[in-house]
Amino acid sequence: MIRQSSFAPLIAELDAWADAGKMAEFWWRDDDAIRQGPILDRLLLTAGKSPLALAVIPGLLEASLVDCLARHPNVSVLQHGWVHENHAGPGEKKAEFRLNRPIEVMLDEIGQGYQKLEMAFGPRFAPVFVPPWNRVAEELAARLPDVGLTWLSVFTPRTGRELPPPRINTHVDPIDWHGTRGFLGMEQTLNQAIAHLRMKRLGLPDIDITEPTGLLTHHTVHDGECWAFLNNFNMLVRDHPAARWVDIRDLVQI
Repeated sequence: MIRQSSFAPLIAELDAWADAGKMAEFWWRDDDAIRQGPILDRLLLTAGKSPLALAVIPGLLEASLVDCLARHPNVSVLQHGWVHENHAGPGEKKAEFRLNRPIEVMLDEIGQGYQKLEMAFGPRFAPVFVPPWNRVAEELAARLPDVGLTWLSVFTPRTGRELPPPRINTHVDPIDWHGTRGFLGMEQTLNQAIAHLRMKRLGLPDIDITEPTGLLTHHTVHDGECWAFLNNFNMLVRDHPAARWVDIRDLVQI
């Protein structure tokens, strides 16, 4: 088991879970998958046998990714938008699926993506919609089941009081998107995980204690420090007696 001093705060939190007789569940979502290549290969090597959910951009999908994932039964596929194109207006935060376009047009694009991924990956494809930039209009989200997508995944703790469809969200992002766009740093990244775990362990209000802690990664932008962190984080979750990785396909009960 990892006992590096840099991971000590997270280990202490997981030890508290063990003392309470609880099991901390984690799931891993990686965004922007399109094709097989050296960077994706490194992600798959880092994950090893741990369950990994790849959010695939259906409109940009290449056959090499389909062939690659056929050799990795621990990897599932989620739908990441349509072509990951920004339709936000001037001064607005980036988004592919807000109310900048007619809902029926957007729903048609999402439906095309669903059909493409279902055909390419079969039962490996979980019916989870991951909107680019983690933003989607609630009016559109409510229509996702119309095209077969029965779950939504963004970046925020689930409260259990959200409008349909149900959420399976992420909470730990190791990228410094508003600064260097490299590794956010050990302390800040671990604090995200610890905060979510502690709120669940203590049963604090305004949080769904049944939601697994979600790790969100973007393999195409990882630097060396980020890869090292992910390797150690993965091993810690695998090895700690009060932690485990869970497969998204089990979480959404398909």
